[in-house]
Amino acid sequence: MTTDFNRILSPDVPNTMLGPTRIVKRLAWPAALALCSVFMFGASEQTGNPPQRKAATPVGSRAAVPQKNPQQTSFDRIMYYVPSRVADFIDMWRLDVGFGLGLGINLRPTKGLQVGLAAYDSTRIGLRGRRTPVWHEWSLEGGFDGMYQELGETERGFHEFGGTIHVVLVGLEAALDIEEAIDFVLGLFGGDPADDDFR
Repeated sequence: MTTDFNRILSPDVPNTMLGPTRIVKRLAWPAALALCSVFMFGASEQTGNPPQRKAATPVGSRAAVPQKNPQQTSFDRIMYYVPSRVADFIDMWRLDVGFGLGLGINLRPTKGLQVGLAAYDSTRIGLRGRRTPVWHEWSLEGGFDGMYQELGETERGFHEFGGTIHVVLVGLEAALDIEEAIDFVLGLFGGDPADDDFR
């Protein structure tokens, strides 16, 4: 005697073959909800408290760097040397392309000495340190020197040397963060002024 799973899963549809795809679709949501509840209750039982949500990382901030380990050995420092130097090198650069409507130019030897005029709203793809390589950015900005005004979500470091140009649908940005460059150079000799090395 065989069991007709089609009738069990869909008793209101007589003599209809559901097929494996429809069976999976019918079972996916209940299975996902059960799995989520198991993880949530498991987390609260282990800690004795309900699961807490992490605070959002502010726009423009780097991902959290692990805390210093007071028991770090010389072997640990040697093993983390190369990954930390690579991460410091990546932190120096901001190279990206943006896609969205806009027009403008911005040149900045530092954020305090920038000049330009721009208005754009774009999705950007590229390198901006250790942060996510795809993000949304909009800006309405203009002026020169200390009178430069910005409204928007641009993520530019104060000691950043570079520029941004946006023409109709495409924008380009290239910049070097001087502060991060110093951190990289001193890191080659064991220093870490930015306190962002892996530990």
